[in-house]
Amino acid sequence: MNDAASSPIRGIEAIVVGASAGGVEALLSIFGGLPKGFGLPIIAVLHLPDERRSQLAEVFARRIAIPVVEARDKESIKPGTLYFAGPATTCRWSSIAASR
Repeated sequence: MNDAASSPIRGIEAIVVGASAGGVEALLSIFGGLPKGFGLPIIAVLHLPDERRSQLAEVFARRIAIPVVEARDKESIKPGTLYFAGPATTCRWSSIAASR
């Protein structure tokens, strides 16, 4: 990701954030300010109950300008997308894609 438009900060390939379940409002505040076309992938992991399906991707997708998905194990990470790790999951990402 050497293109300045793809990576606003040289040498950074992704943003990774962890929070407790109470961090949802803070993350909405932070990610809500991101412009459409933001160039870095974001991976967010929140403490969630194992027994329930997460609706974080759906909630955030309605409120922020970049695409939001629940991460799948071994998928390629795309720039400008917010990924949520689901409850009771382990994700290993195969690569960070260099372009959209």
